Amino acid sequence: MRQKLNNTTFCSAILFADNLAIKYFLLERERERERERERERE
Repeated sequence: MRQKLNNTTFCSAILFADNLAIKYFLLERERERERERERERE
């Protein structure tokens, strides 16, 4: 039982980390687009 609980916690941690990585990646892409727009305005 305890082993199963640890596996579940581990999987949840990995999924959580994956979601954070994806959100960060998308945020970085948005920032890049903003920078491109700023350059075009100049």
